[in-house]
Amino acid sequence: MLNNLSKAIRLMKYSNSEYRMQYVWKELKKYFSIQKFDHGVYEDRKEIEAHYNINDSEIKSFWYWASKQENELYATTDILNIYPEESTIDIFILASHLNSVIKRSKIIIDSEKSKVTLLSKISLFDCLYDKQLIPYLVCSHFEYTKDIDWAFKKLILEKEEPVFIINELIKSIEKSNPVNKS
Repeated sequence: MLNNLSKAIRLMKYSNSEYRMQYVWKELKKYFSIQKFDHGVYEDRKEIEAHYNINDSEIKSFWYWASKQENELYATTDILNIYPEESTIDIFILASHLNSVIKRSKIIIDSEKSKVTLLSKISLFDCLYDKQLIPYLVCSHFEYTKDIDWAFKKLILEKEEPVFIINELIKSIEKSNPVNKS
């Protein structure tokens, strides 16, 4: 009886969107503090800005925030702040291919600003049941950013065709994550 009452109370708390947002926000801040990441906390906006080296010569800003309205924990990073207009079609082709293989994330293209952004998200409700989803979001978003940044640089700087970039990326992923074959 006491166990059922405890479950009912927990369910009532979890159904409260403000509680979910505050709980996940607290866990996100705690994770960043424990990991000692280079970051800043913006309490009034419930946002964290972090800076990571994505390669030997580039540091990117990563933004994380909890949204009560959307019931989601978000991560976002600008991949390209501006791209050449003549690359627009290839940008959309590459983004489309990449969006078909990444999980809980999507590449957003703002063609008016010539900007490419990676957005990842996880339900606040899911984070209540599994606190490991917070580090999962942070780590997977970082890894996706490195791969997606590499792919778009290959497209813009080396003028590589999207299909060849995707092929090379898939081979790289398969090489780093070998599957046991019996």
